[in-house]
Amino acid sequence: MSVPGTDIGDNSTQPGPAADKGNELKSFSSDALDFVQRRQAVIRFVEDAIAASVDRQKLNADNVGRGNIHEFKKGSLV
Repeated sequence: MSVPGTDIGDNSTQPGPAADKGNELKSFSSDALDFVQRRQAVIRFVEDAIAASVDRQKLNADNVGRGNIHEFKKGSLV
């Protein structure tokens, strides 16, 4: 008695979802790589924008003043 799908005598490749797996994997790998590269570019852009903003704030604080004009003496409780 033969059970469908368990014949081991036929080693030929059958068309189907698994037959084209190599091309799908390459396509997936390429898409994943594109996604990662875009994501890294966005992260670099945001990090650069934050760094520029911090630099502007520091420059402005240095030019205008930091708001703390109190001078402390040795032994004063702060």
